Amino acid sequence: MRIQTHFKITLITICLLFSACDYGQRNQKKITDTKKSTENTAAPDVSNILKKQILLTNNAKFTDGRIMEDASGFLIKYNGANFAVTVRHLLGEAGGVEPEVKINDLSKSLTSWEMMPRVVGNADAETIEVSATGLDFSQSPADIVLLKVTSKDFTIETLTPNFDIPQVGENLFLIGCPYSETQCKQNSYPVKFVEFDEQEKALVCEMDAKVELSGFSGAPLINGKGEVLGALISGGAVGGKNYVMATHIKEIQKIKF
Repeated sequence: MRIQTHFKITLITICLLFSACDYGQRNQKKITDTKKSTENTAAPDVSNILKKQILLTNNAKFTDGRIMEDASGFLIKYNGANFAVTVRHLLGEAGGVEPEVKINDLSKSLTSWEMMPRVVGNADAETIEVSATGLDFSQSPADIVLLKVTSKDFTIETLTPNFDIPQVGENLFLIGCPYSETQCKQNSYPVKFVEFDEQEKALVCEMDAKVELSGFSGAPLINGKGEVLGALISGGAVGGKNYVMATHIKEIQKIKF
């Protein structure tokens, strides 16, 4: 279900499934000061990385007839197993799920969850079944969800997490698809790391491209090596510049399994 509602947003109630998100004025001065740090040279080429499908979308069903569709996710290889990653604000009004599925009740509330590309070429090889069984989110307050991949044979790329915070000025890439591009499977958008938001446990990046970010919630933020650094949670304009925020991938380490 795509929700096209404009609303006032804060860093605590963030959602890119809606039409607009705002990083917030409280960080404008800090961003300006941080940007004075060193910057990288030319951005690396990620065309080879994107030859394999990374970006996925969601189709989840919960008890009491609740469903969550669209938005974004991706797969990782973590501790020798395959997992899926998306963001937890999709389990509420932001993802069309009402009443909200509480994160600690996810396993018993979930009846099925599949991830697949926006445009599916081979359903058998590109449909990923995931599960929340045996996962403990009680020590994980951040806006991120880890799910077990139960599918065995698939062609979707599994990313390697990089738990280090990037250097200020480092060139990174957001992988996503605007809803307006109906045949989009995945695009890459260069961004530049600005700062780490300790409160939200999120990476803040400046983005030159003006992109409609509706549906990008859960999209992967990767570096030039193809390692994933975060899952997108919000984006918007501050002081005439565009910023995006992604929960640091390190936060999955607080989810027990």
